[in-house]
Amino acid sequence: SGSEDSTIELWDLQAADLSARPITISSNGTEIRVMAFSRDGRWLAAGGDNNDAFLWNLADLGAAPVTLSGHAANIKSLAFSPDGRWLATGSVDETIRLWDLQAPDPAQDSRVLVRHNGDISALAFSPDGLWLASGSLDTTARLWRVTDSGAQSIALEGHLRNVSALAFSPDGHWLATGSYDHTARLWDMKALDPAANPVVLLGHEGIVTALAFSPDSRWLATASDDHTARLWDVTAPNPAANPLILRGHGDAINTLDFSPSGRWLATGSSDHAVRLWDVQAPDPAANPGILRGHDDAVFTLAFSPDGLWLATGGGDSSTRFWNMDTAFP
Repeated sequence: SGSEDSTIELWDLQAADLSARPITISSNGTEIRVMAFSRDGRWLAAGGDNNDAFLWNLADLGAAPVTLSGHAANIKSLAFSPDGRWLATGSVDETIRLWDLQAPDPAQDSRVLVRHNGDISALAFSPDGLWLASGSLDTTARLWRVTDSGAQSIALEGHLRNVSALAFSPDGHWLATGSYDHTARLWDMKALDPAANPVVLLGHEGIVTALAFSPDSRWLATASDDHTARLWDVTAPNPAANPLILRGHGDAINTLDFSPSGRWLATGSSDHAVRLWDVQAPDPAANPGILRGHDDAVFTLAFSPDGLWLATGGGDSSTRFWNMDTAFP
């Protein structure tokens, strides 16, 4: 977990006592806004209100982090490629940088991607690692071919306001984008022109704050500050038709995640609560489990890779771990 106090805490989920003191590492005075682990478990990256990103080798946390310098303003987003070779960082300076983690010195010679005319709000790599998607406050998303040193991009246009979130489906078929314009869009990555004819998902009455695909690529979940989440069946002939509306939160939904099994969708809200929706139930919208304990808004959450734990972070400066075997029988 990362904090505005410029520290990152690492918790051992295999420890007998999760409340034991975590490993604490410092970001040298940078308030942490974004973090990510590489899929291979080798790296931890973080960024925030400093122009630099930081990279820790998890096998040697006692060593100083690699400082990735080059951006001219705060870091707002970052993502690792699936194979762990590339780290992408996005900044208020309207640029994206690609750092080669297989280079002898990853801090040298980053590739700079320049096309957006606004803050870089979101980044994601496609499952095959060939594409990097970026979202921006300039109302567009863009697709960058990672192997293209010329830094050409495909502009995905249509949103009327800031792009707030994006995600690829695990099967690589779809890129989803969410926006301040209250819509989400599905872009077909199998099409000859992914920018043509996106599926527009209408219904939210507020900003689309977060989105995620289920592990089997059937469902796209969208969250909004209209207090609802929605489930869209992207395998249906018309994915925009008849979404399942998940109601019950009393304030904006800020974050969501699917469990690795695909059974559970967790949503975290400014109403201080987390809700667990059983996606495999006959009616996923009925009778969610409710996890209470935070004393302020829940801003982030994530399932452990084995699905046993759900971690939640809130504005109350606490991180909580919920055992999924006991949290909701």
